[in-house]
Amino acid sequence: MKKFVGLARISSKKQLAKGNSLEDQTNSILEYAKKLNGEVVEIIKIQVSGSKMKLNSSVLSKVLLRAREANTEVILSKLDRLSRDELSLHQIKAVAKEIGTQIHLAGLGKTIQEMSDMEFSMLAMFAQHELTNLKSRIRESSKKSEGTFGRIVDAKEASKASILKRRTLAREWEEQSGILDEIKQAKALLRKPTLESVCFFLNGKGLVTRTGKRFKTGNLQQQIIRLGFNNLKCV
Repeated sequence: MKKFVGLARISSKKQLAKGNSLEDQTNSILEYAKKLNGEVVEIIKIQVSGSKMKLNSSVLSKVLLRAREANTEVILSKLDRLSRDELSLHQIKAVAKEIGTQIHLAGLGKTIQEMSDMEFSMLAMFAQHELTNLKSRIRESSKKSEGTFGRIVDAKEASKASILKRRTLAREWEEQSGILDEIKQAKALLRKPTLESVCFFLNGKGLVTRTGKRFKTGNLQQQIIRLGFNNLKCV
């Protein structure tokens, strides 16, 4: 029986399009694996903008490496869940081919390796084009709207309901990316570990934050606090 690793992604903002929720993606992945008479051993859920899903993303690179080491294949619901950056999609396809890892798209019923160059290029262009439309829909949804009882509801107030979900995704990302071990390794190897030097170390390894950004002293300090430590010395 084939073994699969599933990858489900939502953006850093609330998903608007039906079929893109983590639950919908998970169901799509499980159903497709069943059609292939396979078993999903793990589904990795991440929250990051599609434009920032690149090979230097700590989670994405580890998904491919984990699949190769465990001799498993990867399943996503759609190509734009892999990335919305056209160049990155071509790079990911090239790397997957090089390391021999099959990437299945449940929505199309085929792997990206089975697509012709023209078909893949068109889908990659469409994924990036859709990003512009998605941003427009998000801006539109952020405007004030009429509440159930005629009350004006502000978008910032409404977004508080998703805080718990974001925290859950943050914890999942921390576990999947192994960021605590990466920070500990940097601290052990550096002669005088500081926020600046640890950032330099993490960025040098091609690691990025949960939202796809380079590490800076500010977001590194926030990450250390989220991991339960007061400062770098306590890690």
